[in-house]
Amino acid sequence: MEPWELHGWFDDFVDTCNRHDLAAIRDLLDPGVRRAHLPAGADAWIDDLADLFHRFPDWRWKTIQVVAEDDRIAAHLRAGGTHTGVWRGIPPTRRHVNVAEFLFLRVTAGRVVAVTGSGDEAVQANSPADADVRRSAYDRGVGRREGCRLGANRRYAASVDARMDDRILQRVASRGILQSLTNEELELDRRPVTTDPRPARVQAWVRFGAEPVLVDADLCMWTDRAAAIRFRVGDQERRCWVWSGAVLRDG
Repeated sequence: MEPWELHGWFDDFVDTCNRHDLAAIRDLLDPGVRRAHLPAGADAWIDDLADLFHRFPDWRWKTIQVVAEDDRIAAHLRAGGTHTGVWRGIPPTRRHVNVAEFLFLRVTAGRVVAVTGSGDEAVQANSPADADVRRSAYDRGVGRREGCRLGANRRYAASVDARMDDRILQRVASRGILQSLTNEELELDRRPVTTDPRPARVQAWVRFGAEPVLVDADLCMWTDRAAAIRFRVGDQERRCWVWSGAVLRDG
């Protein structure tokens, strides 16, 4: 499909999920759809969604930004719903939960054949019953602001299905300037900065112009709310500061 067709397909996909129409959602999934570190197959994905909709009956997704290239879609969404059922061992709180979600899909013939993205810990982290999840700015701040995603897992496959390949990344990078947080946003003069002599490997959402893209990166420094990363586009090294919520840690 052309990029404009993928954008339209994704709008329909999110709308179908927001209707909680499991039969229609199944029609948009390949029977053997692969999910990173989760059971494969449309049946397993539908079961997970049914459980989510049961625990959060008014759960909805809102698209923030979408990038489509070739057969792939990278999306940033916001999601939320009212916690009325036991979720990951947490009793119902009757509170409204809001989370961020980052999603990467591969679509063939109008059906999802592979998916990866951020994990579902943010639903738990945003529950008033689980304050421990929020206690550490680094361990729980960088990489824990993750959404209860449309069927993906918080870990990322090392294969081409789990990230935008370098050819697509170079194409996106050629269309805009790499964005970085400003000095005013960072407030490094009054926020402690931690430097890691052995940077951890992470994935992070960065922007070239107005286009977001998920990249493999090194986490070099961080504050209580931002992170400095470095990554490669072809043979060039790029560096920037991003908000901690844009950094996704494996594990």
